[in-house]
Parts: sequence; C-alpha cells; structure tokens
Amino acid sequence: MKTIKTILLLIYFTSFIQNSVAQSSSNFGINIGVSNVTSNISNIYFAFVDESPSQDRIETQFGVENKYNPIMVSPFYSSTFDNNVEFNIKLDVGFSTDLRVFGSHLGLLKKFEVIEGSGLDIGIGADLSLSGAKVYLGNIHQNDLYIRINGEDFYGSFLRTHYKERQVSINPQLRVSKVINENFSILCNAGYRVPFLSFNGNVIFQGTDTDIENGSYAQTVSLRNQNIALYVDGEEKNKNLFTQKGLFAEIGISFNLN
Repeated sequence: MKTIKTILLLIYFTSFIQNSVAQSSSNFGINIGVSNVTSNISNIYFAFVDESPSQDRIETQFGVENKYNPIMVSPFYSSTFDNNVEFNIKLDVGFSTDLRVFGSHLGLLKKFEVIEGSGLDIGIGADLSLSGAKVYLGNIHQNDLYIRINGEDFYGSFLRTHYKERQVSINPQLRVSKVINENFSILCNAGYRVPFLSFNGNVIFQGTDTDIENGSYAQTVSLRNQNIALYVDGEEKNKNLFTQKGLFAEIGISFNLN
C-alpha cells in the first residue's frame, strides 16, 4: 500500500511539472544493475516477547556480511524538456541473500548530444532518493491461541519478522544513451550514492490470518519497545546497520511514449 501511494504521488508531481514546462518527449523504461551496501557489523542478536498471556517469543542470532551487492531492478519514467533537461522518477528493488533493498528517486539530468544527429547523448545529473534495507530475522510462532502485538491479535500459526531501516541520499551520476529508432533507446548509467540522513530502524511482523477481514496482518514495532532486544556486535543500535553508499551501475532500455 505504501508503494502504491508513493507511485501515485510521484506521477502526480510529474504531471504538474509537465503542465508547467514545455515538454519535448516522455519515456518509460527499466534498468538492471548492481548497487553497494555496507554493514560494518558482524553479528546481530534479536529477541522479542509478544503481549499475549502465553508470551510467544522469538530469539535468534546470526552473522552479517561486511558488504552486499544486490541486483537492482528499477522501472522509471522520464520527461525531457526543450532545453534538453530531463526530469525522472524511479523506483527500485534489490535482492542479495537475506537482504532486500528498495527506494524511490526524483532526479534531474542535463543531456548533451555527442555528435549532431547521431542519437548518442551524454547526461550529467543527480537524484534525491529515499531508500531502505530489510533483513529477515526469523519467525515468531504462536504457542497457544494468538500472538498479540500493539494490542492487535493474530490467530495464525506464525509471523515473519524483518528488521527495516531507511535513509535519504543524494546520488550524482553520468549516463550514456543511444537512440536505436524513434521508439526505442538503450542506456548505461553509473553514479555514487551519498547518504546524509538516516532514520531509526523498526521491526516488522507480517502474516496471513483467515480471522482478519482482508487476511493480512502487519505490525511495526519500534526498537525502543521494552519487549524487543536487538544487539549489534554486543551493543544496542537503532540505525545504520545497512548503509547504501558507494558506486552503482546499471544498463537499461527506454521506450518513447509520444
């Protein structure tokens, strides 16, 4: 639901830009690439006891890699205006072992034609992103009648548990694109992600319960909750467990919508 709201908001913002500035073309495409995530930690210990009388619980401990290189899939929409300035929005999701990353981007790019009429462009720009990382912690199993979290009861057999955190980054980048025909282009993009703001992490509990109206149960619990213990290398830590920072590269295709 949050992803859908983000998409609708970005589309609305793009439409506003299009109606305010002379537009020459619109494109939709998808990129595939590799990003960089660092942890700077080696071990996570997590424990949680729910609010039910039977005190359902989970306790787990596992090692963490120093570096991850998730494979990213990134659909995007762009509008190029008469002065060869491109405005773009992008959503991405990445996978690497138990780590998942995701994000939304707003970007501007200035395009320069290499040789007039060649269809080969170089673009220089940057985007602002709100991104996050999520790691699987394990399952909490129901041992009596229900699991209770935030006062809400869950009657299914277990809940999947994840740690999730978010950060804001500025991402300068360079792009080379080549027009193949009037409807289709290919592109290569490389840049560097620089995070400058991080938010405290949370633990997410999710599961399916036939006793709930829509069948879906999801609760978010702050790490400050007294029922949670999360230790990183023996110390309590609320954020910056997984930092998306450093080089990224991607290749993609783009389709003209005009």
